[in-house]
Amino acid sequence: MIQQHKKLLFIGGRFDNSGGRSSKIMRSIAKSICMDKRLDDLPGWYDTWITTPRDDAWTTTHNGGSLDALEQAIIDTADHDIVFWFPDVTNDIEKLAPRIKARNPACTLVTSKRNEGRYTIDDIIAHGLRNHANLMLEIKTGTTPYRARVLDPLGNLYYEGSDFEKAGTVLRRRTDDLMFRTTRSQSECVGDEIPPPDDKEFYRVVRSSADKFHGIIDGIAYKERMIGNASFRCAHGFPSMRESGTGSIYVSRRNIDSRDIGVEGFVACEPGIPVKYYGDAKPSVDTPIQLSLYEALPKINYMLHGHVYVQDAPYTTKVLPCGAIEEAREILAVVPSDTTRFAINLAGHGCIIGSDSAAALEGYRFVPRPMPENQTRLYE
Repeated sequence: MIQQHKKLLFIGGRFDNSGGRSSKIMRSIAKSICMDKRLDDLPGWYDTWITTPRDDAWTTTHNGGSLDALEQAIIDTADHDIVFWFPDVTNDIEKLAPRIKARNPACTLVTSKRNEGRYTIDDIIAHGLRNHANLMLEIKTGTTPYRARVLDPLGNLYYEGSDFEKAGTVLRRRTDDLMFRTTRSQSECVGDEIPPPDDKEFYRVVRSSADKFHGIIDGIAYKERMIGNASFRCAHGFPSMRESGTGSIYVSRRNIDSRDIGVEGFVACEPGIPVKYYGDAKPSVDTPIQLSLYEALPKINYMLHGHVYVQDAPYTTKVLPCGAIEEAREILAVVPSDTTRFAINLAGHGCIIGSDSAAALEGYRFVPRPMPENQTRLYE
């Protein structure tokens, strides 16, 4: 299928009241992204990209400038498909990155963080999560030459080294995968809240599992993982259940601490996708995957998803972002349709466990994911 031309926005360099200055790193990254022809088999905007960064119909670049210019750049983000947000401003200036997804929630956002050695990997991931970034570029300035790491909000590492043009190429190829090779489902509220059944055994299992997840996952950035979209920021997991005899499905809502979850923590959803839910609270962004699994696995009534791995469980093959429907296809490729119990590790993400009874969700041994988790082989 022919893709429409995509519009890119590069923001980098120094922005201040003295006119700012341009950034060599920004030029290197933008140039490598614009010149890379490795993926010419994908039609559309690749063939129209220029060989050096300048303003045109597809690519807009702001490499240094005044604070007023940076404010204008925020306005520009609403009209672009991919935003590379790498400005350098002093700490007393309001951070504008959180506004980007508010103005343009559908854009693919890549943010940066300069690190002079003060920040841990958890801090870098937390910074990306606060900004709702799809990818992050960590710039390590405490070494000579500077070094780069390309990361995602799940802690996956796609590049590490001192070649910023290579980092730009990896950013482009990963954004290609996010934009062209993953599918999202829309969600819609279709009615007033429907209270879920009081399944005390299931809620007990969820709380117990959440305590285990909390003990396994590094706690430095734990609170940050609760911010925003709980489907990939909550360290406690995202449970769901199918009510016996009715087919109704209840999924945990976003931004909830599952260690204390009860009936108030679940959102009623109609079977199938797109996601149709009841009430003001939105369900987890992982909801499309679980709804797809319930539809394909009629004997599964309960599911639990966490950002840890199950020891000795099989793995999916693709590293996918939270909410990508392709994740359900990966799971169904190895889970028989008549199964009553399964446990699968989701590569670069976590695990999902399903069963016909709440009690059968227990008995698994969980282990932490590496942080960062090395995925550099994907783009070598």
